[in-house]
Amino acid sequence: MPKTPYNTKPGSKPAAPGQKGERALSRDEQRRARQQRLQKKRRRRKLLLSAVLFLLILGVGAVLVLLVFFHITGFEVKGNSRYTAQEVIEASGIAQGENLFLCNTQQASAQIMEKLPYVEAVSIERRLPDKLTITVQEAQLKLAVQQGNSYLILTGSGKVLEVGATELPEGATLLKGLKVKSATPGQQASFPPETTATQPLAETGEEEETQAATQPQEPVQSVGKTVLDHLLQAAQQVGLSGITQIDLTDLEDIRLTYQGRIELLLGEDDQLEQKLSLGMQVIAQEEENNPDQRGSLNLTVPKKAFFSETVEAETKPTSTQAEIQAKPAA
Repeated sequence: MPKTPYNTKPGSKPAAPGQKGERALSRDEQRRARQQRLQKKRRRRKLLLSAVLFLLILGVGAVLVLLVFFHITGFEVKGNSRYTAQEVIEASGIAQGENLFLCNTQQASAQIMEKLPYVEAVSIERRLPDKLTITVQEAQLKLAVQQGNSYLILTGSGKVLEVGATELPEGATLLKGLKVKSATPGQQASFPPETTATQPLAETGEEEETQAATQPQEPVQSVGKTVLDHLLQAAQQVGLSGITQIDLTDLEDIRLTYQGRIELLLGEDDQLEQKLSLGMQVIAQEEENNPDQRGSLNLTVPKKAFFSETVEAETKPTSTQAEIQAKPAA
């Protein structure tokens, strides 16, 4: 009688040749698979550890290089005329010997503009291996607001340049009709809103209307400052320079003076760019005949200009006034 193998269950077929120990071989394969997985995990850990160590070594090396090399040994200052190069360097707060890459250039730029009011813009560039280039842009347009016997000097953007100037700076534009609250040089001036008269109440006797009328109005942005911004922007767009005076006393009758000899009447804050462009054409035509021409130029009518020549502080009769119409757009 044939013997039944010990690893064969009752009722099962005997193992075919070559299949002896099948369950034991499966356990070996499973063990090898587990070992392979463990080896893969170890390799991944080693790769990760190697990458971390590499980055760590790279970072430490970069820090050491920054600390040992790239120390500032010199400065180059460009665009300065009112301030000396040394004044600009000292205002930056950056000193020789500091690291070229660790110095705070944004903070230095802000300090320069605050300590040197006539500087409107600053850019600082690093030049390897050990130089800093500081480029400053000084205020070109200066507005002067008379306050008693002195002047408050501002940039076109409203930055305070000087307080208590005893004389009108050369090339400054006298600004009239706009209230300016004095501020610290290097800071923005504040423009208090215009006060408006209280509307008369209707005699209705209603309590709600009375309460609404007596409630304080919330402060609004200065209309005069807005008009000034529009006017300066329009002048810049058309390339108009040589403005010696701006009069905003009446915002419905805006006036500016060109080179102290020709007054431009602009009317309201409307189509200022078009008005100034036409005004420049008329001034150019008048100066062809007389470079020192004096008079007034009325630009309040759209696309039209009326020039009145002034002789010995008197305006010629209306019959001599020149009427110039704007050329139609192509």
